[in-house]
Amino acid sequence: MIIKILISFCIGLILTFFGIDSVIAQKNPKRFYIIDESKDYLRLPFEFINNLIVIQVQVNNSDTLNFILDTGITTTIISSNIPSLEPLKSLKEYWVRGLGKGSEMLAKHSPENDIEIMGVLGQHQDLLIAELDQSNLSNLLGIPIHGLIGYALFKDFIVEINYDEHYLILNTPRKYTYKLKRKQVTIPLIFFDSKPHIDAIAIQKNHTKIPVTLLIDLGASHSIWLNLLSNPLLQLPEKNAQVYLGVGLNGLLSGRIGRLKKFAIGRFVFEDILVNYPDTVSIGNAIRMDYRNGSIGSELLRRFNIIIDYRNQKLILTPNNSIKQPFRYNMSGIEIETPKPGEPIYQISFIRKNSPADKAGLKEGDQILRINGESTKMFSLTEITNIFLDKPGKKITIQYIRNKEVKWTSLILEEIL
Repeated sequence: MIIKILISFCIGLILTFFGIDSVIAQKNPKRFYIIDESKDYLRLPFEFINNLIVIQVQVNNSDTLNFILDTGITTTIISSNIPSLEPLKSLKEYWVRGLGKGSEMLAKHSPENDIEIMGVLGQHQDLLIAELDQSNLSNLLGIPIHGLIGYALFKDFIVEINYDEHYLILNTPRKYTYKLKRKQVTIPLIFFDSKPHIDAIAIQKNHTKIPVTLLIDLGASHSIWLNLLSNPLLQLPEKNAQVYLGVGLNGLLSGRIGRLKKFAIGRFVFEDILVNYPDTVSIGNAIRMDYRNGSIGSELLRRFNIIIDYRNQKLILTPNNSIKQPFRYNMSGIEIETPKPGEPIYQISFIRKNSPADKAGLKEGDQILRINGESTKMFSLTEITNIFLDKPGKKITIQYIRNKEVKWTSLILEEIL
């Protein structure tokens, strides 16, 4: 499912469903539309947390829920553990396969639901009810996450995403007029299993140019991941490191990180871009799909303001204020989560072996109280993660509590690539 290489936090949200769309009956129109018929478009704010877009949703007139916007899924997913939600009727059960080393997840199909998103209504919607707590999404993002939505919304609107100002615009396709901009580039979308892909060029350190087909995955926080088994020309860079890549729907993700010499999408060329190379166990379900070589996540996509047009099969990229930012990664070896989503309590969930955090004596389960003298209650999870992205040689002091004992330590950020 998600993977994030730039910042210490990673989650995997690449979900793979086999055959579910063909089994769900289409007796009612399943579409989203703007409730106010006088409007041709609707602008919606979103939270941007560790490279993931989180929008507010109501299901069957429920309280407000937090859903991740994810082009990597075909059927909307909702958590089976939402106390305020009326029981959903469910029919057939499915085994859901995603990334990670664990077993498949059991999900139930629920038909005929209403989904409202701040003035947009989707009627007769299919849901997959799954135990999202199993994937620790809420702990890893720091707020309660109740579901994921993708294809059901994108198929009915031309969607503009403004990463600079954190808003979406949902446009009614039949009334939408494209406004050409000088720096815009249009990339054809290729669809497999109702998921959008593009063709790009990966240029390795040995100067080998390799055409790659990659999933456009808003629900992934990494820049790129590549499957080395998908093309014999793809090679692990000489400089690489074994790391924790995060968690997927089916468990932990592990693998290595490295850098490409260049990566090209249309006329946009990125140098020294970070790449995840998950191990074959972590991506066992994904590598069965031989039509793609990997995926592009939000760490790269956020450098543009984008238009996603499923109906006309195109992706439009306009560089934004982040286009020239370097591709960074966590140099501390520490991964942080919130055991109580929504509260400023931060706990170490993973320590990379022989990393600066490991050498500093930190352990999984330690609760961080202060960083560089400042209380962690003053930080969001994203702000804490960004501290570990600074630059090699920077010293960071940490106050933490273990077994009710308050301790201090310090670490120095270390370049591993």
